[in-house]
Amino acid sequence: MSKPDNITKTIVYKPQGFQPSTHESKFVIEGTLGQGGMGTIYDAFDRNVRRKVAIKSINSEIAQNVVSRKYFTKEAQITGQLEHPNIIPVYEMGVNPQDRLYYVMKRVQGITLADVLDGIKDGQRRMIRQYPLPVLLSIYQKVLDAIAYAHARGVVHLDLKPENIMVGEFGEVLVLDWGIARLRKRSPNVDQTRFVTLDDSVNLGEDFENEQVIGTPAFMAPEQASGKSKTIGTRTDIYALGAILYNILTLRPPAAGRTTTVVLKKIVTGRVIDPLSYNEPNNKQQENIIHLRHLPDEKVPEALSKVCMKAMNERLDGRYQAVRDLQEDLYAYFSGYATTAEDAGLSRRLSLYISRNKYLIITVILLVIINIIILLIAVIK
Repeated sequence: MSKPDNITKTIVYKPQGFQPSTHESKFVIEGTLGQGGMGTIYDAFDRNVRRKVAIKSINSEIAQNVVSRKYFTKEAQITGQLEHPNIIPVYEMGVNPQDRLYYVMKRVQGITLADVLDGIKDGQRRMIRQYPLPVLLSIYQKVLDAIAYAHARGVVHLDLKPENIMVGEFGEVLVLDWGIARLRKRSPNVDQTRFVTLDDSVNLGEDFENEQVIGTPAFMAPEQASGKSKTIGTRTDIYALGAILYNILTLRPPAAGRTTTVVLKKIVTGRVIDPLSYNEPNNKQQENIIHLRHLPDEKVPEALSKVCMKAMNERLDGRYQAVRDLQEDLYAYFSGYATTAEDAGLSRRLSLYISRNKYLIITVILLVIINIIILLIAVIK
């Protein structure tokens, strides 16, 4: 990888009492990991503690823009306070000699969930073998844990999507990119001592944030896509979590179109195709058939489809009201019970009961048959 020209030896940090004899910089930049509109992420080595790190530095063209600096600082402060096993850790923040803000975070060896799903979609055997549905749902559960924690700390992510979920080679799952996250509205019923706080100098103001429609169209909730800022909250993230589950199940985003306007219109009007429709091989709505080789029998499980669609309900009161509610339905699915999303009738519940207890039922039936045989033998004698 090519090395950036003006940051390699400019991030200087010398703790009190630490005087390296040969190093003028704490960090050595070794390459570039990625770049976005706000910042560039560099692959680096921390000489003090001898570990690989990732450094996000604000892009030079916006480095002096007041709003951009506030967004960048806000992202670092929010992420740094969300200390959870499934949220990217931030180690420190500073300003380099070129007056460019930066912050240092954990360097994760792995790929994004989007890469995983694209690999399965492309028919890569290793991906299909390594990431069947149970493994993908295990990754998804860790994402839910992270977002439930963030919500409890008063933070809403607002840009949840497979590209912002890193899957490490040793089972790590990390939610990334908290750049457009917002603090929840303070409620008297919530313990605010746990809430994340921001410096007054980086507070963008509620009015300013309410004017912004930022995020990824295919994974936006209707209220976010339509700019109804006053209704944006934790349930907005729950919609995005449902959209991620939709992507896991179908290998497609919930809404697609030739233009962003088309995608947003589908989201706002609730025109999302039920995942179960992709179980029909002759579905006219499929432009290209995608084989769901990561699913049991290559079909979307009905219960998970219902869970997904409940999370993505266009009405706020129709969705899961908290991440924990969504998690409980997934636990029910894993344990062989009916989910609340299914509105299961007696026959469905009976079927699940038999499935959960099939070995016990088989044993009882065998015992009954054996007792009948013994009784018949005794009668014959």
